[in-house]
Amino acid sequence: MKKYTILISAFFILCTNFIVAQNTFKDGNLWVSYEGSSIKLQTDDKKTVLISASLKDVISKQELHLETKHSNNYLNLLNVPSGRILEASLKIFDGNDTLTSVKRIATISSSTGNIKVYFNHPVETTAAQSQVAINLADHLDDTLIN
Repeated sequence: MKKYTILISAFFILCTNFIVAQNTFKDGNLWVSYEGSSIKLQTDDKKTVLISASLKDVISKQELHLETKHSNNYLNLLNVPSGRILEASLKIFDGNDTLTSVKRIATISSSTGNIKVYFNHPVETTAAQSQVAINLADHLDDTLIN
């Protein structure tokens, strides 16, 4: 039974790492790739030309003016601010007409990903994978939920 538990745990960790570490996804006919502080937008169709993208922060409604590089079927947005949801209005030439497509794109967070876990009661720490839980005892009873 212990062997199966270890195998299931290993499978779960591998699947989680694949999903969390994913840096390319497809939305309709548009591929979105995260490469450091830039976002690459690319179409499946080599005949389709991405002309431009106007960007707006969804929360603040502020227009963003980013440096871009483009070639026929891809457009690179450079120096993208972290931790934002952007609305990209893409101008696309499909060989006959110029079309506009609006996509929402989340940018990569600048967080380190380190999570510190605090409890106000003793906890079992032998099952901790990498971060050890810290017991605060009764120091913050008025702010922590029991």
